[in-house]
Amino acid sequence: MSAANPLATELKATLGIALPLAGAQLSQVLMGFISAAMMGRLGGEAFAAGGLGTTLYFTVVLVFQGVLTAVGPLVAHALGAGQEGRIGGIVAHGILIAAVLAAIGMAMIGQIDAVLTAIGHPPALVAATKRYLDAAVWGLPAGLGFALLRTYLSALSRTWPVMVLLVFCLALDAALTFGLIFGRFGLPALGIAGSGYAGALTQWVMFGGLALYAATQPNLRHHGVLRALLRPNWKAAASIVRLGWPIAGIIAVEIGVFTATALLAGLLGTASLAAHQIAIGIGSVTFMVPLAFSHAATVRVALGPGQHRRALSGPRRSRQCRIGCHRAAPSLHRRALPGLRRRAGNRRRRPARSQGYARAAARRHHRLLGDRLSRRLAARLPA
Repeated sequence: MSAANPLATELKATLGIALPLAGAQLSQVLMGFISAAMMGRLGGEAFAAGGLGTTLYFTVVLVFQGVLTAVGPLVAHALGAGQEGRIGGIVAHGILIAAVLAAIGMAMIGQIDAVLTAIGHPPALVAATKRYLDAAVWGLPAGLGFALLRTYLSALSRTWPVMVLLVFCLALDAALTFGLIFGRFGLPALGIAGSGYAGALTQWVMFGGLALYAATQPNLRHHGVLRALLRPNWKAAASIVRLGWPIAGIIAVEIGVFTATALLAGLLGTASLAAHQIAIGIGSVTFMVPLAFSHAATVRVALGPGQHRRALSGPRRSRQCRIGCHRAAPSLHRRALPGLRRRAGNRRRRPARSQGYARAAARRHHRLLGDRLSRRLAARLPA
């Protein structure tokens, strides 16, 4: 029976992670489409303000999510290296970082109206955007928490629950947005702010759904995330930030271009800003699928070195023992040489040998002594 093709095996594993993630990403994009379509019924000004507010909100969210993306490779590497005891600490410290980032993000979003006014946007557009952001900002902690749990489950190749949850939340978000904007289903009519509140509520459901899933799975409970959360190690948290801030920087540069374009479009009027939001929304669909594959590739790359290191740990340890013992053998031989000479002084003199022969004999003696030491040392080390 022939061995499995490594390329086919890796492709299957990557697709198993990427396809559900792509479905989840597209579901989130569709949430934005549905929200924009419903805000469009309120008029062009509301549509433009809601689109600008959504762009600014998700700029902050996605940049901070970039820091938390570092949790995925670290979890995958620990899993591949057979060090599952580290996973709970990694996720717990990610939760602490997410809490700090949420506080910073909420403070930043609270000051965006001043920035828009300073740039020169019309007061009516600034006021409508502020109403949307004041409602949407309450979903920021849940959005970061959801991103953390998503990258945690993706590192463990558990992406199907993420997609199923987001498909459910897509329908929930559509119902909440429709009800809170227009006052249907017994809900108050809040206009553009209703779209923000609907998005915030949906993000809390998304976060709660993944948290409930992780808490009810026996294979995930033994990671001990809550136990690690009660004993924080800020050095470990700093390692996540060191790995995550370059990712956040790259995302900030990429998204910053689109955000800057939206801000400039707003200076041209609400019609130009609304048209820009429609074009960007269509383009974001094509971005989501490659993004899902990039997350899957990150997990697979991080998982591989850990497995390779675990597989080579025994031979590597043995090789290090042999190298160390062979290096120590000449020193031990030189220390033991005076005693050997004294012990051999009473023996009958042997015929003199050449200097080259003596050196060759010394090297053979060093090798034998090194082999003997390495065998004894390897027997005392754990496998």
